[in-house]
Amino acid sequence: FLTVTVFYLIPGTQFEVIQLGKRLRIQPRSLLYTCLLGVAGGLFIGGWVFLSNAYSYGGDNIRYQWAFNGLDWFLTQFRADLNVATTTWLRESEGPTVHVANWGQRTMVFGAVVAMIITLLRQYFSGFWFHPIGFLLGSTYVFECANWGNLAVAWAIRLIVLKIGGATAVRHKLQPFFVGVFLGALVTLLTFFVINSISVAQGAGKMYTRIP
Repeated sequence: FLTVTVFYLIPGTQFEVIQLGKRLRIQPRSLLYTCLLGVAGGLFIGGWVFLSNAYSYGGDNIRYQWAFNGLDWFLTQFRADLNVATTTWLRESEGPTVHVANWGQRTMVFGAVVAMIITLLRQYFSGFWFHPIGFLLGSTYVFECANWGNLAVAWAIRLIVLKIGGATAVRHKLQPFFVGVFLGALVTLLTFFVINSISVAQGAGKMYTRIP
């Protein structure tokens, strides 16, 4: 049930943690153990919370039901195409001669080729500014409603510091600042996780109205 609004938040956080680990010279083994610990926590803690809510409240009683009835949303386009192909086939006297263009596979191949080209350009030309991750995530739903403003502010701050203090200021001043911002965001999420857990245990039913 990790839909377009949630799934793309996870790889971004993982890339941030790996990059911070490299810059802070943390041993790769420690990063691996941390990732495995996160996977185990997501499976056991997250799985327990999800199933506990599902069985204690009921899927129909939970305010946001996309995790329970999202199958219809995912298969809407497939069912529409299947109905068109079936109707056309029934109208044809010679049998299934309908050839429906599969634009989904074509666009997927096109996106993969473009991402490969951008990746190669990033590897061979140090001044190439377009990142393949930006190409992959730039058109997703989560960037449409969540991250463009944050990225614009971060880019503007980095540009100003780079122009005023140079690369040294970015490395020794700005980088520790944003490490603190990232850790502060994680601490905030953990804090509200504890608060929400206590509130739910006391009978509260309304928590987040948006993605935190």
